[in-house]
Amino acid sequence: MGYKRFMGECSVFDAELWGIIDKLDLIQDRQYVEVMIQVDSLETVKAIQNPSSTASNSTLIRRIHQLLAINVISSFHARAYG
Repeated sequence: MGYKRFMGECSVFDAELWGIIDKLDLIQDRQYVEVMIQVDSLETVKAIQNPSSTASNSTLIRRIHQLLAINVISSFHARAYG
């Protein structure tokens, strides 16, 4: 799978979030029911799973939560490696 968009300069954190958004879009298009998303950034996983995180104000994280809410995904599993 290649890149879906040109992001210009952005942080690694934002690139990870964009990758998750792209995967959730694909999951919705293909109507998968249960998935596991593996992320190599513990910071990213914590920001998504912890709504009280300061990063939770991020537009990208809010978009991820919206996609999780509208998809028929029964659960969201994210594990950080590395």
